[in-house]
Amino acid sequence: MYDYYILEDGENLDSICNLLHLNKVELMRLNSITDEKDVQRGTQLKVPVADTNYFNMYTIVKGDTIFMGNMRKT
Repeated sequence: MYDYYILEDGENLDSICNLLHLNKVELMRLNSITDEKDVQRGTQLKVPVADTNYFNMYTIVKGDTIFMGNMRKT
């Protein structure tokens, strides 16, 4: 699973990898980055997410409608 991270002022690949516990070479490959100097403020990076609880998942059960207000998490 993946999420996206947008670089802010003062951030670079090294700081993002340290923050998110990622491998820089793998992050560069995933985002087709050949020169890390091209990465600047506002760059959107695709980042892997290992925690499956990161995303809200819902299992549809009989009787559910699209307009249900209180969804159950699985």
